[in-house]
Amino acid sequence: MSHIQRLALTLLSTCSFLLAQSEPAPQVSDIKPPSAKPQKLSNGNVKLGKITLDQKKKEISFKGFLNPPSLGTLEVLLVSPSPRGRQHEGLVVTDASPFQLEVMLYLLGARNDIKRDGKGKKGSLIDIDIEWRDNNGKFHRDPIENWILDNRTGKMMKRQGFYFVGSSFENDIYQAEGAGNLALLYSNTSATVLDSADKDSGNDILFETNPEKFNPEAYRDVRVILSIRKER
Repeated sequence: MSHIQRLALTLLSTCSFLLAQSEPAPQVSDIKPPSAKPQKLSNGNVKLGKITLDQKKKEISFKGFLNPPSLGTLEVLLVSPSPRGRQHEGLVVTDASPFQLEVMLYLLGARNDIKRDGKGKKGSLIDIDIEWRDNNGKFHRDPIENWILDNRTGKMMKRQGFYFVGSSFENDIYQAEGAGNLALLYSNTSATVLDSADKDSGNDILFETNPEKFNPEAYRDVRVILSIRKER
């Protein structure tokens, strides 16, 4: 083996080691989800924990807040607060339970047994919107993708929905609850309710907050709205 070949092999081994160190294996969680049951409201809607299912509009909604952008990329779309969730890598932080979100998606009519192209990809496509109020008190509703910049194009993220994959279980414990993952942008774990439909979602540097949409006045409370995307 030549000196150059040895050097190349050493560099490759070093890079592999560093990548392995930067992406540690997900820890198995022993945190159990809430035990509350769905409640039928007088208007016909269903409420479970902090999540509401609007039967007429066929939408699920819950409260959260837009997370001030930090240095680096976005890996989680909807995340539980720290220390349970990776809040520093998330766009919207919410107290809504991942387990209860999955239950409500089933009640909405979503399925997680639909086969898709790509490893680990399955389930109904779910569109996510953000409802927010401006300084004049007027409500607005935008696709959540508008708040995300795609580093491949330099433009806002393309609207393509998120797969309802359903969380993994370990030792009969629902793992997304302990991981704090409601929806991912970077597909690096099966402990999530929703996962990115992007073909390159195994790459962790695809997305960051959209500076044109994410201004200092945007750090506000929001309502997250989910619906099943109609597919041809």
